Amino acid sequence: MIERGGGLGLAACGLAAAIVFTNLTPARAADGEPAPVVFRVREIEIIDPWARSTLGDAHRASVFFEFRNHAKRADQLLGATSPLASGTSVLRAAPHRAVAQIEIPSGAQAFELSDAGYYIELNALNVPLTLGKEFPVTLHFAQAGALQVLVTSRFHSPTLARRIREAAQRGDTAALRALRP
Repeated sequence: MIERGGGLGLAACGLAAAIVFTNLTPARAADGEPAPVVFRVREIEIIDPWARSTLGDAHRASVFFEFRNHAKRADQLLGATSPLASGTSVLRAAPHRAVAQIEIPSGAQAFELSDAGYYIELNALNVPLTLGKEFPVTLHFAQAGALQVLVTSRFHSPTLARRIREAAQRGDTAALRALRP
């Protein structure tokens, strides 16, 4: 896994570091697939952050990622900010219900933000998201503090291709039918 961050964030690293981050060629796992991009703050890992712009509304984007909390106690995601968005961010639970925080359970079990569950909505984007655009988002946690991650605009979760490949290798047609982008 690629480790980016470590609590400092892009702002602390300066503009030159931000340019280096956006021009990195993704590392490859043993099977030739891109390795997951991982950002860390204390015991929390943010894995493969990505965004999808809302169709018909270029001023709003949904942000998703997988996370793991290796701490002995739960933490809470309290909000997010981005220089790409001049409006407020909203934490949401499907279907489009605003929530005050997102609980991050302890125990290192992976949990993924998605359209069907919790996600972050960035409002009043200064520019529309185009495929492949990378931009910083700062996540604010109750215990772990702030972590700046680099989010990539995509059509679907970077883990979807992995899930499809694994189900196909097992011959699990029920799992393939259940997968949603």
